[in-house]
Amino acid sequence: MSLETSTNKQADPRDLREPLDSERGSRANNVNNTDTIDKPVCHEKEGINMQAAEASDDVEKQADRNIPTSAPLPEKDPNLVEFDGEDDPGNPKNWSVRRRIAITVSMAMMTFVVTFSSSIFAVAIEPVSTEFNIGSVTATLGVALFLLGFVLGPVAFGPASEVFGRRVPLFAGYIAFAIFNIPVAVARNVETIMLGRFLGGFSASAPLAVVGGAMADMWDPVERAYAICAFAAGAFCGPVAGPIVGGFVTESYLGWRWTAWLTLIMAGLFGVIGLLVIPETSAARILQLRAKELRYTTKNWALHAKADENRITAHTITTVYLIRPFVMLVQEPILALLTAYMSYLYGVIYLLFEAYPYSFHIERGWSLGVSALPFVAFIVGIMGGTALMAYSTATNFKRAYIKHGRPIPEERLPPMIIGAIILPVSLFWFAWTSSPNISWVPQVIATAFLGMGCLVTFWQGINYIIHRRLSMLPKLGGFSPNAELSVPQWDGGKSSGSAFLGNPKSKLPENLTSHDFTALRKRHLRRRLDRYANATSQDCYGFYSNSAIAANTFVRSIFGAVFPLFATKMYSKLGVPWATSILAFLCVLFLPAPILFYKYGAQIRARSKFTPTGRGG
Repeated sequence: MSLETSTNKQADPRDLREPLDSERGSRANNVNNTDTIDKPVCHEKEGINMQAAEASDDVEKQADRNIPTSAPLPEKDPNLVEFDGEDDPGNPKNWSVRRRIAITVSMAMMTFVVTFSSSIFAVAIEPVSTEFNIGSVTATLGVALFLLGFVLGPVAFGPASEVFGRRVPLFAGYIAFAIFNIPVAVARNVETIMLGRFLGGFSASAPLAVVGGAMADMWDPVERAYAICAFAAGAFCGPVAGPIVGGFVTESYLGWRWTAWLTLIMAGLFGVIGLLVIPETSAARILQLRAKELRYTTKNWALHAKADENRITAHTITTVYLIRPFVMLVQEPILALLTAYMSYLYGVIYLLFEAYPYSFHIERGWSLGVSALPFVAFIVGIMGGTALMAYSTATNFKRAYIKHGRPIPEERLPPMIIGAIILPVSLFWFAWTSSPNISWVPQVIATAFLGMGCLVTFWQGINYIIHRRLSMLPKLGGFSPNAELSVPQWDGGKSSGSAFLGNPKSKLPENLTSHDFTALRKRHLRRRLDRYANATSQDCYGFYSNSAIAANTFVRSIFGAVFPLFATKMYSKLGVPWATSILAFLCVLFLPAPILFYKYGAQIRARSKFTPTGRGG
């Protein structure tokens, strides 16, 4: 179809895709007046033969025509640069699994380093207090100010990742974080230490604000859950490993200053690997760069990407990136309560970095380095929690996803309920086995369960918020992202295709095997769901999705910064049993939250003005 014909002729309804479907031919090809032909793609890696692949494209077109639209689609801008069909290799979701895994692992290790740095200073509090003749609470500011940087950093890096893509803000913040370890290592006064820690924390928040969006760029909803497990393991193992390594470094001849030098070395190592491995993952930014290149090669200066149409003004930054996420936290009870719960857990984790040395170093008399070894059990618990989340994704969540044709937010909550039960039990267990007259073994076992409970509860809450936001998208082009999709089922090859899409005109090859059908089914469902997910995230909510998570990070980092400040005094006044029991009682108060959301979350979302079925729909 020529450019002139495509721009002046009304679209044939038979050629209409779902409003979320991108065109097969790129706009760049249209500008050059080249014909675009839809050709079926044979995915040999999925075991689909050519005949089955042709059938898949045919039934997908029939299914697309069966979906109603509320109004004719407007003609597309011929100068709009888009991906060249669903299989465009430039789309991050089409990158090889090996490449996406390498990127995910590299990002997880960068996250590990910045969270490692957040807690490694905790074991340096005592020698810093002695060297600079300051109180322990003042020295604890080295941890608190780093976390205060976590509070403010995402407010800058979250919006920046939506405007400039993921890679530039990620490495700009990460490199600055590495540099700010130097003044801490060479400081001759406490003010330099505190300033370096604060600026380091501000810069270190870049991975926390950006990586979540990068995961969504590369992975589909089910696959993304596994990627989030790797990210979660890195984010949680980092602060737990910090005191373990820092304790032995501080006790050695190297001294506390090498906690900063070691962090710098680790940041440099994983930063170089990241620079080599991690490309730009934002589809919007990739298309912007592609449009820029095409403008110079074709001399057509009208070529542009969709993101180029978004004018970024001070008003936009203020209302969309800074104000609206907090408005949502106030107006949405689920978001508000889960943010409060996760913020409390985040504060408890950083409080434990002060509580464990008190319990094992002061009360049990262990050395500073050995007193941090129980955190190894915490890491074991994190690994167990990661396995639990992966298993839940592979079973309950995936079944619901296939059944309903869309992610079900509440299916994220069963593991969170388990974690919410484990948390108070493990805290009570830790509290009342802490006496020096009792073996250390039960207390360490409780630590493992505590690690599992913290990880599962925290990260399943994050996952629920992410899917909660997806379910809060408005209707687009007559579609609701909450609409049920017909999902093909295998009928033993008896039908000619009616069982595939509920359409008697659907035709499947007579020799189609169950294996081919399964592959077609996955391919068909993935393509249709990708159209929904891609359009809704780019056109409705994706413009400020990272900023919403940044607001959650803002609140919980405040808790993480404040809790360590009163940890030592609380444990010295109340003792380990009762101080830890108070934490457990508060966990009990939060316990009903995930249960209620699992049971009534759908009804609450239906009454929300942000949902298509709610007041604002």
